[in-house]
Amino acid sequence: MFFWLIKRLFRAKIIYIWFCDYHAFLPALLGRIFGKKTIIIFGGFDAMNLPEFNYGGFTQGIRGKIIRMSSKLAHLLLPVSEFTYTHLAKNAGPFVKQKSQVLYNGIDLSLFPPFPEIERTQIVCISAATGEITANIKGIDRFLTLAEAIPNRQFTLIGTAPEFLQSYWKRPLPSNLKVIKWTPRETLQTHLQSSKIICQLSRSESFGLALAEGMLCGCIPLTIANLGAAEVVNPEFGYILPQWDLSASQAAIEAAFNRTEALALANRRHVETSFSLEIRAEKLLAIIASN
Repeated sequence: MFFWLIKRLFRAKIIYIWFCDYHAFLPALLGRIFGKKTIIIFGGFDAMNLPEFNYGGFTQGIRGKIIRMSSKLAHLLLPVSEFTYTHLAKNAGPFVKQKSQVLYNGIDLSLFPPFPEIERTQIVCISAATGEITANIKGIDRFLTLAEAIPNRQFTLIGTAPEFLQSYWKRPLPSNLKVIKWTPRETLQTHLQSSKIICQLSRSESFGLALAEGMLCGCIPLTIANLGAAEVVNPEFGYILPQWDLSASQAAIEAAFNRTEALALANRRHVETSFSLEIRAEKLLAIIASN
């Protein structure tokens, strides 16, 4: 990696690093030595310290030190949400404030064309949980608890293997739950377009990309305050719970099914006008130019 970087460093004006982890230290150090502006994008895990769930770059001593040193060496830090920035500043140190700007993720709108008007009957959650840590962080247990509590509604979990889910849950899965391990984008869109609500009930969520994609497909979002996912939602068109609460979640779901406004189009328009790739690119170029 060292020689690869050296070979290309002198032709570069900017060193742009996605995620701050072990791989970020060497390019950040070389950028500082050779006077190259270095930008690090913080995507979530790299800003977190949740030892109770064994989650986050700062839960591991050496890893946390590498993240902190790389951050100090960089010229600019771009966390993908206010949630991510808050945790980064808390875990890395006060120097973060002077060199950080929030830059939300962008979504390729062309991948999510306008949806047809069809009946929406299910509640969906998208999560590629492959182990207990990921499942806990993504709030899979909360989604399953919700499915158990509302047996007359259809729930669909996409991205998690049924075999893992069964071992994780340690009791029979709800009969009204459909589990889909993997699906191509076209089929995913079909599932989202037939869903009334998309849930993001995580314990930590840096941005909520799956939530935004669901909103592009016309889903009403349900999430929790003080997460990056809540920053994606316009509360006029969705539901942000103050904290995880089963009764409040049930009430929000029933309220969403009873609403008659054109929320599908409103949620799509909100994502289009706030989180497109074009908006992100424009803001990124402006940030680079001003720094």
